[in-house]
Amino acid sequence: MPELPTIHFIHPRAEQWREWVSREPLRSPHDEPQRFRSARDHATSQIFVHLLRRGHDVRISEHFVPGEVCVVHTDDLALREPLYDSFIVVIQNDRCSPKVGNLCVTCSRRSLRRSRDHFMPFYAQTGLLPRDPARGTRIERLAFMGIAENLAAEFAGDAFRTKLARRGVELRIEQRDWHNYRDVDLVLAVRTHYVERFLRHKPPVKLINAWRAGVPALLGPEPSFRDLRRTDLDYIEITRPEDALAAIDRLQQDPQTYAAMVENALSRGAAHSDEAVNQAWEALFAGPVATRYRRWLATRGRVARALRKLCYRWQAARHWRARRRWDDMSWWRLPGTGGASSSA
Repeated sequence: MPELPTIHFIHPRAEQWREWVSREPLRSPHDEPQRFRSARDHATSQIFVHLLRRGHDVRISEHFVPGEVCVVHTDDLALREPLYDSFIVVIQNDRCSPKVGNLCVTCSRRSLRRSRDHFMPFYAQTGLLPRDPARGTRIERLAFMGIAENLAAEFAGDAFRTKLARRGVELRIEQRDWHNYRDVDLVLAVRTHYVERFLRHKPPVKLINAWRAGVPALLGPEPSFRDLRRTDLDYIEITRPEDALAAIDRLQQDPQTYAAMVENALSRGAAHSDEAVNQAWEALFAGPVATRYRRWLATRGRVARALRKLCYRWQAARHWRARRRWDDMSWWRLPGTGGASSSA
């Protein structure tokens, strides 16, 4: 197992997580999946717990620690703190590209723009319950796992449900138990219309969850899905309800293809097991992070600190403007659409 530097995870509710990990025995994120629903906790808190369970020197704090490696979700970049005194690793997730920090982690290859940007594979949903193999090749339940307003409206209406019912299929919009795929036969994920500049940051989490659960997926034309696609068995791309209905008809008439998609999903999902993702994070912290951190430590003199402080003020101003623009949803959502941004 690689040796990592001491790592501090920054979280606004760090005390709650310190209390959670202080209990014996140390639990797995899969023991309480509802605690890891938010983008922040699915990213920073989950990595913290996994690395702690693997014996690494990781800690969690409300504030940045001077002179140390600090990992923070983009939402928690508290610019009022003197971040130039810490080595900052920013987890971008599906937010705007951070203008501050020494290294940025992104979950979409389309977000890679600078030498300090690093792509990392995404954890599957905590506590995930795979599809019951006893369901065979039946197709009776189509499920959207996420916040209802993020599903394109034409898929949530009565007309689509009526046409599904004629095929013996029920639509479930699951807004709470995102981890339970036991009785799900197909995954649906077509997002309310966004411009490409927003979509390129979205992680392929719905595809990864479907693979790990062994469920074929009907997905919208998102960049992160396409980046992972190797064959037609990975998922079926759709844009309209008619596309979904045609795909369901085809799979109902060809159960062998459905079975092949299930087998392929389980095979592709192995690359996103906890073990695989944990090893990827260890490699990042032991490699690029440790290397940059050593260089950073070697240039901490008075002059270097003054330059960092000056540069940080400029970066913080740029980040503040970029964050305000990102939070103004009117610039990325197309006219006539509603709802809110979410990683779900």
